[in-house]
Amino acid sequence: AVDVHKLTDRHQAEIARVSPGMRSQLLRAVDSIALNITEAAGQTSPARTSAQLMVAIASANEVELQLRLGRALDVIAADYDTLVDEVIE
Repeated sequence: AVDVHKLTDRHQAEIARVSPGMRSQLLRAVDSIALNITEAAGQTSPARTSAQLMVAIASANEVELQLRLGRALDVIAADYDTLVDEVIE
């Protein structure tokens, strides 16, 4: 999450020029991953734990798509491959 925050700070102007809402959506999604994993760890039932983890996975998928879109629009370049690999892990 920290790396994505740093990345969006470095490329803030480019992201805003191409897709004004991308930065805030990307940051919300990347923060959601860790928050939902933390919530899952505190659940007392396997079903609720699973549900929270599924939300975290969905957020990771969203982050991956946003990073790929940023790469395709030439607003995220050098850090892209490393970040996508981290999100997928």
